[in-house]
Amino acid sequence: MKEQITKFILIFATVLPFKSFSAPVPDDGLNDAPDIKQLIVDKSNLGGGEVLLGEGVYDICSSIYVREINNVTLKGNGKVVFRKCPSYSDEYLMYIYNSDNFVIDSIEFYGLTTQQYEPGNHHYAWGEQGVLFAGTSNSSVLNSKFFNFGDAALRVTSSRSHPSQLPINSKNFIADSNVFYNVTQVTTTHVWSSDFGGTENITFTRNLFKNIKGSLKLSSRKPVSKALIQNNIFSDMHGNAAIELNYYSKVYIKGNSFSNLNGLVLNAYPNSLTSVNEPIDWDDIHFIKNNVSNAKGGLRFLSDIAGELIGSDTNISGVIVSANHFFNMDFSAKDQAHANIINMLSKGGQKEFMFVDIKQNVYELQEGQRFFKSYTGQSVKQTDNVELSAN
Repeated sequence: MKEQITKFILIFATVLPFKSFSAPVPDDGLNDAPDIKQLIVDKSNLGGGEVLLGEGVYDICSSIYVREINNVTLKGNGKVVFRKCPSYSDEYLMYIYNSDNFVIDSIEFYGLTTQQYEPGNHHYAWGEQGVLFAGTSNSSVLNSKFFNFGDAALRVTSSRSHPSQLPINSKNFIADSNVFYNVTQVTTTHVWSSDFGGTENITFTRNLFKNIKGSLKLSSRKPVSKALIQNNIFSDMHGNAAIELNYYSKVYIKGNSFSNLNGLVLNAYPNSLTSVNEPIDWDDIHFIKNNVSNAKGGLRFLSDIAGELIGSDTNISGVIVSANHFFNMDFSAKDQAHANIINMLSKGGQKEFMFVDIKQNVYELQEGQRFFKSYTGQSVKQTDNVELSAN
């Protein structure tokens, strides 16, 4: 008998250290963040694989913070909800730092800012955010939904603590088949330092952006290139623009639908003087085969700002606007000088647009509207654009 008891104690002592956490239990009202984090870490330590969560509501009362995770997919089986607790005091619901091939699939994220946009009050809640990817590579968010975030529902950017210390250490990110509803923005903005940038080679495909208080904002404080925005729906957008670009090159905006916009469709412009510490060249913005209706602004391209740091190249080339449809544009709130579907502007700096190609677009003009107006650059080519009657 004594020998049996001794064996039991030895077995128990051997097994216990490996059971340092319990599997998260949905719908129990308890904080599930620590157990979800541990599942992710353990899966990465074992070489990667899928963390499959059962259907239900998981209460997130503290942040899920993981770093240096490799080859892990966090996936919901059925309707899986991550919901911030009412007392949540951290910034992001989930942080993913310095990781490779981390995938979020089929999970719904709920923030705390339930107030929706109303005229005169956007109900921003700066710092109330969803998921942060910082310093990651080859990662993605798929088939997921984001609701009620007063700031960024999803931020994908570089990290200051990445071992390489490269200005752009975030690359190859895909957001596909997601829903963003009643959030302020989805962005690549790096908010901590002017020494780091956004995300190299980022893709947004087949997403729904609806009732957004701000924009899809691709912004960088360092030179960055390659962005694809294709086959998305932008509806009921309440920010200054549906899409904003700061210092991004080789951007392809193709096959998207834009409707009911309170602001511009696209706003491409230099970052602010206080956000950068070196000259940055940018070019190659393509806006192709998109459908736009009921927008209170068109496309705005701003070449420069006074005092901007300038390198050896003072030209911004490769702007193409081709094969788009523009209908029911409402510029009644605009200054008459800017009542144009396409606007090429300057603010007193040294840069100008060159080799702009505007072709094969179909558009309606209301009274007092113009299709194109340029205040900068000389090399603009317009071919085969067709105006339809607005009546």
